Amino acid sequence: MIRKKLFQNAFILVVVVTFLNKIALTLRLYWSLHYFDTLVHFLAGIAVGLGSVWLYLNKKETLPTSQIFFSSLIGSIVVGVVWEIFEVVNGITFFSDGIHYVTDTGSDLLMDTLGGLIAAFYTKNLFQNNNYYGK
Repeated sequence: MIRKKLFQNAFILVVVVTFLNKIALTLRLYWSLHYFDTLVHFLAGIAVGLGSVWLYLNKKETLPTSQIFFSSLIGSIVVGVVWEIFEVVNGITFFSDGIHYVTDTGSDLLMDTLGGLIAAFYTKNLFQNNNYYGK
């Protein structure tokens, strides 16, 4: 049941992030609204964190809290770093932007990580509320 809930929530967030990204690219919101990119990275971090726990959980019925946090945070950080590399390789961002590149990338990775942390806390609470701990 918990795996299904994690998958559903991750899927819904991926759809929302995809929709927001499409709107942002069409209306150039990433360039006109300073914090729109931050919001999208935060939501994506949650989605990736939930998806990472879902994958890590596999067929198990429960996970220790440390494994929930580990899988969620590592998943969100790894996907965030891969995304930032993708942006550089595809000419979306440039090292030559100097301090703007550093602050933007740092902010993006921070939001990805915070999203993963929120996903971990959500998952931990989901397990606790379904009495999977203490059995």
